[in-house]
Amino acid sequence: MIFITGANGYLGKSLCLKLKTKGIDFKKLRHEDINLEDLSSVRSSIPSNSTIVHLAASLPSNSSEYSLEIFNSINFSMVKNIISTNPKKIIFASSMTVYSRGGINLKEDQVLNDLEGYPYYKRKSEQFIEASGTKNTILRFPGLFGGNRKTGIVYKSAYSLIRDENITFPKSPIIWACLNVEDAAELISKALEYEPLGIVNAGTEDVFSTSILIEKLAILLDKKIQYKLPFAPKFSMNLEKLKNTIGLPNKSFNQRLGEMIEEIQNLNSGNKL
Repeated sequence: MIFITGANGYLGKSLCLKLKTKGIDFKKLRHEDINLEDLSSVRSSIPSNSTIVHLAASLPSNSSEYSLEIFNSINFSMVKNIISTNPKKIIFASSMTVYSRGGINLKEDQVLNDLEGYPYYKRKSEQFIEASGTKNTILRFPGLFGGNRKTGIVYKSAYSLIRDENITFPKSPIIWACLNVEDAAELISKALEYEPLGIVNAGTEDVFSTSILIEKLAILLDKKIQYKLPFAPKFSMNLEKLKNTIGLPNKSFNQRLGEMIEEIQNLNSGNKL
């Protein structure tokens, strides 16, 4: 049996729909079903030798709180409690934030040791899973967009360009990349059917920055940017391991942007999909 933590979350809902479509049996572990911070609750809810997809996380209310110890230590304790059930296999959703200083074509082993806050605890969780001896696939995802999320840099930028409104940029340059949530769910579903892979960068073969995003959207919308885009560092992950195993997402980043643009335009015209 496959157990999915965070099944009611943004990625969890998309994954559950994907697995249902594929006819794969699974059990949702929602917040009301299990307290992942409580060891006894975890052990009574998850039998040993199970396959677990761990997506659940305790999240702060805003980005400035991502460095707070309380949220990050809670997330690490969830991982420890889950591993204590002696899983047959675990799929863990990690993050590109472990590459805290950014860069181009970053490989899985190019993580620095001086991480802090959220990236530190993501990396600590990765290391704990690996050291436990549990068979694992750890997918390092960029930020997610698409589906029912009407927030975030991608959606807000597309929405503003379509309506000829000014785009709100981050106050300071950020290291940024993204992946459509349906593609992330598809990669997880493929990982469940594949042998354990350890740490794998997960995404599309693009170089990302917030400025590159705006340029791509402008081309797709045939609009001219009337102002200078702020500096934004470029970022990309090396995806050779992904390509040689479970494979890249079926749709490109540009295709997903085109789909989002079409959805927003339909909504603006009053023709809801």
